[in-house]
Amino acid sequence: MPNREIEMMLKLLVEKFEDFLIFKGFPKNVKHYISYITLADIIIRVDKRKAYYMCFHDMEINECKEVALLTGY
Repeated sequence: MPNREIEMMLKLLVEKFEDFLIFKGFPKNVKHYISYITLADIIIRVDKRKAYYMCFHDMEINECKEVALLTGY
């Protein structure tokens, strides 16, 4: 996965997380910490898993499974 794609995915996930906090009623100035190194590692591992499934099983991971992998569910 190219670095540019990882950066775009990081930005998207951080934005979605901040939207989630607002949706759940947290104040906009709530302090939170996101480990970008860990999040980038997760993105890379999910991309590798997607490639594995395509290569060895000739199938794609569905969106729900991909989101679950990215969020830790």
